[in-house]
Amino acid sequence: MSSVRLFLAFILTLLLFAAAPRFSTKLAESRYYQASGHGIMIDHTSPGTVAVDPRIRVWVAVPSDSMQFQLWLHYRRSGQDNFDSLILMRNLETLDQYETSLPRLDRGAVYNYFVELRAQQDTLTLRLPQNPAQTVRVLFEGQPSLLLWAIHVALMFVAAMFAFSALFNAFGLRSYERNLKRLSRKVLIAGALMLIGTVTVGALISHARFGYFWGGWPFGGNASQTLMMLLILYFLFLAVIFRGTIFGFNPDKNLVGVPGAVILTLVGVLFMIGVYLIGGHFIGIPL
Repeated sequence: MSSVRLFLAFILTLLLFAAAPRFSTKLAESRYYQASGHGIMIDHTSPGTVAVDPRIRVWVAVPSDSMQFQLWLHYRRSGQDNFDSLILMRNLETLDQYETSLPRLDRGAVYNYFVELRAQQDTLTLRLPQNPAQTVRVLFEGQPSLLLWAIHVALMFVAAMFAFSALFNAFGLRSYERNLKRLSRKVLIAGALMLIGTVTVGALISHARFGYFWGGWPFGGNASQTLMMLLILYFLFLAVIFRGTIFGFNPDKNLVGVPGAVILTLVGVLFMIGVYLIGGHFIGIPL
C-alpha cells in the first residue's frame, strides 16, 4: 500500500509541476492594458519580466484610415524623475501594430512607461494606461545556471511529494492511528526541504535573476517569496503541532487530535498547491 501511495504522490506532484509554469505564465500575461475614446482604441500587453531588449507593441484602431496621428512611448528607469521618449513606428507587415524597442537594463532594474497617441496639431488624444498616475512596468532578469534550477526543482518536487504522501497518511488515521507518526515525519521533511530549497538554492537563483537574495517580506515586495516563506512557516508549525509523534509515538504530546491533524494537513497541502501555481517559481527554467 505504501508503494501505491508513493506512486500517487509522484503522479500528483508531476501534474502540479506540469501545471504550475503554465498557470503562472497565464497570470503574468494577464497584464493587459486597453484605452478607448474619440472613436480610437489602443491595446497593449506588457512584456512583464524579460532578459532581452523588450519589444513594446501597441495595437491601434482609429475611426478613419485618413486620420493622422503619432504614438509616443515615454519611459524612465525606476528611480529617475524625467521620462525619455521614443516614437512607435507601424509594423509594415500589419495594418494596426506599432512597435519600438527599449535598451536592456541590468538584472533587477525596472522600466516604467506609458503610451500617448497624439493626433492633429499634436493634441493629446489618448493615453495608455488611461489613469495619469499609472504606468506599465517591465522588470529585467538574469539567467541562473541549469544546475541551480535542477537542484531547486528537485528539492521542491520531493518536498511536494512528501506533502501529498502526508495527506494520504492523514486520510488513513482513523483506520490506522500509527499513520500519525508517518504523517508527522513527512510534514517535517516537507517543510525542511522547502526551507532548504528556498533559503539556499532559491536565494542563489533569486540573486542570479534579480540581483538580491531575498526580496520578500520584510525587505521587499516579492509576493512569490513572501508566499513561500508563509508556506514554509506553516509546515514547520505543523511539525511543532505534531511534536509527540515525530520521533516517537506519544500522541498525547501532540497539540491536536486526529480530526485536527487531518484538517491541518489538508489545509497545508491546499496552501502548497496554491503557492506552487501562482508563485511563478518555475518560470524561466533554461531548458
